[in-house]
Order: sequence, then structure tokens, then C-alpha cells
Amino acid sequence: MKKNKLGRITRLGLEIVFAALAVLMVIPLFFRTWNAGSLFFLTLGIFGLTVCIFWKKVLRFVCAKRKRRILFYGLLGLFATGICWCIALSFFISRAKPEIPAEKENLPVLILGSKVDGTEPSADLQKRIDTAADWLLSHPNSIAVACGGKGTGEEVTEAEVIREKLLKKEIEPDRILLENRSVNTEQNLFYAQKVLLENNLPNKEVLLLTDDYHLYRALLIAKQNELTAWGISVSTPPLVFPALFARELFAVTKYFMLG
Repeated sequence: MKKNKLGRITRLGLEIVFAALAVLMVIPLFFRTWNAGSLFFLTLGIFGLTVCIFWKKVLRFVCAKRKRRILFYGLLGLFATGICWCIALSFFISRAKPEIPAEKENLPVLILGSKVDGTEPSADLQKRIDTAADWLLSHPNSIAVACGGKGTGEEVTEAEVIREKLLKKEIEPDRILLENRSVNTEQNLFYAQKVLLENNLPNKEVLLLTDDYHLYRALLIAKQNELTAWGISVSTPPLVFPALFARELFAVTKYFMLG
């Protein structure tokens, strides 16, 4: 009796978890924010919820043949491993907020790009722009490099959008340099260093301005490229955070596997 009750409670708990996962990945779709990571977790949430709802039928189907049992329990083990990996990554990502020494606050600021919808910044890119404007206004000796080329669905480069919005916030045009060739974080840093070098500015020590979820990987890439960097963390809009964080989990995993 107690075993059956425990089983029902466990199933209910899993149903809630999978349903919440699906909802968290659906909400960003209304803000035109989606990616391979968010679609994967959306599919996982729907699939897991379906399995929990029809648990008895699924169990009968699985137990009918030995190969099915092996496959099913193998998938469960893979799922459990994946959950542990995501928890571990989340821990390290959440701690990537190094304090900027006072003497380094006027280093060049690399504003890393993010998605543009046509000619308008996405919600997370707008937050980066707002944070960058606040930083530049409070550090009048700082120079910024707006990073990001033109991707799918973008009518202009991310760098141009960043620059335009910063100008509207009364940042002087000669304080904003453009890096408009990159399509990912690695290229953001690579081409931004070239831009700094071309303008006779320090290019070995920089500040990276990006979302809090993205800072961990950005700092790892900077270190790999022999670049000393500190991070300016941007708080990601809550409604799109789950989708962006899902993508970042895959991106960090890819970075560790492939470099």
C-alpha cells in the first residue's frame, strides 16, 4: 500500500516537473525566442509528461520484451546522467561573476552581440545595451566595442544596432567601435581584438559585457585565447531566460567536448 502511494506521489512529482519544463520553454516562443536547446527541452518535457500520464501502458509495453526493457532503462540512466550534468553546469555558470578590480574599470568594454529581430534588438540584447550605456556613462574614459555580424532574420548587423541604441542614450560616437563580422562568441572576441589593435587600444585585457548565463563560457573562451578578461554581468529578462539558458547548456557542453 505504502509502495503504491509512493509511486503515485513520484509520478505526480515527475508530471509537475515535466509540465513545468514544457511551459518554461513555450513562454519564450511568444517573444520570438527559441533555439535548438529550448526545442529539445520542450520535446523532453512533453514526452516525459506523456510517459508519466500513460505510465501503466508504457510499463506493460516495455516489460513485454527484454530488449525494450534494456533500452528503456538505458534511456532512464542517460536521462539521470543528463540531469546531473545540467545541475553541475548550472552551478559553475551561476558562479561566473568575477569582481572587476578598480584599476581595470576603464579597460575597453566588449559588448557581445545577440539576436536582432529585423532591425530591433531582442529582449536580451536590449538589456545588454541598457547595461552598457549605464557603464559607459559612469565611466567616461571607457571605450566600447559593439560586437556582432548579421545572422538569419537580421536586416542589419548586431553591432550596428548596439551602436545606434547607444547613440540614442547619449554615448559619444567616438567611444563606440564596431566589430561587425562575427557570428559567434569565439569570433566576437577574435575580431574585437583586431579592432582594438587597429585603433591602438589595449587588446590583451578587456571587460566582457554579456548576459549572466553567457559569462561563464565567454570567460573560458577569452582565457583559451590568452585574453585576460573580467565580466560585466547583465540580468537576462526572466520570460526568455529559460530558452537562452537551455541553449547555453548545450553550448558549454559542446565547448568542453570539442573545444
